[in-house]
Amino acid sequence: MDDATTINAVIAILVIFVVLRYVIFNGSEEHNPNPDAPIAHRPDEFRELSNIEQHAAALQAERITREYDERQRRPVTQSMIEVVQAIAPNVSVAQIRWDLEKTGNIEATVERYLSEGTLPHPPKYDPEPASTSSTRNPTEPSKASKMEWKNTKEERQEQLLKQRQTMLEDARKKFLDKK
Repeated sequence: MDDATTINAVIAILVIFVVLRYVIFNGSEEHNPNPDAPIAHRPDEFRELSNIEQHAAALQAERITREYDERQRRPVTQSMIEVVQAIAPNVSVAQIRWDLEKTGNIEATVERYLSEGTLPHPPKYDPEPASTSSTRNPTEPSKASKMEWKNTKEERQEQLLKQRQTMLEDARKKFLDKK
């Protein structure tokens, strides 16, 4: 009998909890809506709006979103262009700059490139070679084509370290040439 009494007590506590929760939370939400809450948090009232009011509310939400996006944009820097160009070497600098100016976001630009395979051309676009920073002879093979696959992990790591060192030296030379 002791087990039956315990089970009855637990069931009674659960029933009381459910009833109190229903009375406290459901009653307060139905009778006291927050008039300051945005329309999105008041679905019953939003459903009662006319089509014109719904359209006006949608336009206002779109304007607020656009203003928020514009505040989040950063000015386009050369480093942002270089990051995107490392991922999308066949896209011109003008295309990258145009998309970064529109999005203000490296991640959005890279995502567009990965999904579409290219980036949109800016208005009045004059086609240039894809890599304007490279002044190498087109008949000369690129450094990437000179790379060979090494058999061991140590050889590959050594090769990558040499390539990294070469890239750093090239970058230092270009930086000093700009000064």
